[in-house]
Amino acid sequence: MPNKVEPAQKLIKSLKAFLGWQSTVAFLKEPPQSYMFPPVDILGGLDNISAIAGSGGFKNEFDFGLAIVYLIQAGHDGHFAFRPDVFRGFGFRNRMAMDIVSVSIDGLQVPKLYHFCKSDLVGSLKSCAFLTRCSGVECDHDRTQWNRSNAPGHRQNQWRGRSYGD
Repeated sequence: MPNKVEPAQKLIKSLKAFLGWQSTVAFLKEPPQSYMFPPVDILGGLDNISAIAGSGGFKNEFDFGLAIVYLIQAGHDGHFAFRPDVFRGFGFRNRMAMDIVSVSIDGLQVPKLYHFCKSDLVGSLKSCAFLTRCSGVECDHDRTQWNRSNAPGHRQNQWRGRSYGD
């Protein structure tokens, strides 16, 4: 579906009006040094996306919407999201990975990934091998990379959010 300049720019304008109510926008632009993510200028990013759309720089509406999604995801705020109309017809759930859990055997060790067993979880995990690779990529690296660019919230929430039940 081609990206049409006028509707794209109207969407950006309405998003910017909506963002007047988003309390984290100023914080995200200039977070304290202790904040674990890089700064992101949401309003400036929307201006940039609008300029690209105005010059015909997006091949299609999907790419335009994806640029907005990536910008907002860069804020890592679970209460701040946008799902473009063009995305609403699509959904994906990987049932093969739905039973993967992140568990620390004793509450002190760094959590590892396991396939969930409905029986005695901790007792059965002690005898189970933990997952080291998912789709050919080291599990810890894959989850950490995905969290850095996509997941909302603090690191504990990010890891939990990629596990069963969330």
